[in-house]
Amino acid sequence: MAAAELNVRQKRFLDDYFQEREQQPLHVLYQRQYPKAKVDRQAQRRASAIVNSVNGQAYLAEKEQRAQTRIDHSEDKLIEAFAEQAFFDPIDILDDQGMLRELSDIPPAARRCIASITPTPGGVHKVTFVDRQNALKQLGTLLGMYRDKEGSSEKGVLEQLAELIRPQGRPGRVQMDIAVAARSQFDTDG
Repeated sequence: MAAAELNVRQKRFLDDYFQEREQQPLHVLYQRQYPKAKVDRQAQRRASAIVNSVNGQAYLAEKEQRAQTRIDHSEDKLIEAFAEQAFFDPIDILDDQGMLRELSDIPPAARRCIASITPTPGGVHKVTFVDRQNALKQLGTLLGMYRDKEGSSEKGVLEQLAELIRPQGRPGRVQMDIAVAARSQFDTDG
C-alpha cells in the first residue's frame, strides 16, 4: 500500500494531526474532517486507525521529512545572514576615493548589513550598520558555541577552569588555592 491510497479527508485529517497533535486531542482533530462522528470514543478509535495505518505512517513520515528540510534550509539561511553581519567589512560600501558608492554599486551582502542611511547637510551621508556584537552573539548561539559539556550556557569561565583543575572526588587544598588565585586574578574591584 502506498501513501497515495489515502483519500482527501484522511489526508486533511493527517495534515491537521501533523500540525496540532500537541494541542488537540486526536478525536477532536478527526471530528473536524468527519463531523458526523459524534461519539468521542468512536472518533478516537477511527483516528488511531488512520494514524497508525501503513499509509498514514508513510504520509506523516513524508511530511516530517519535508518539514525538517525546510527547517534545515531556514537555519542555514540564518547562519549565513548572521555571518554576513558579523564579518562585514565597511570598506565594501566605499569607492576608491573613500566616498559612499551608489546603492546599486554596493554588493548585496554589504547592503544587508546597513541598518540605515541618513543624508546630512553638505551632501554627506551617515551610514548606520547592524549591530555586529549582536550578530556575533546570535551566530555563536546558532552554532552552539556557548554551551558547556552539560548543555548549559550559564556556567562561567572560572567555574569551568575550576572543574578542569579539580580531580575526581573531593577537591584538595592545592586545587582550591588555584581556583581562588584564578578568581582573584580576574577580579576588577582591585
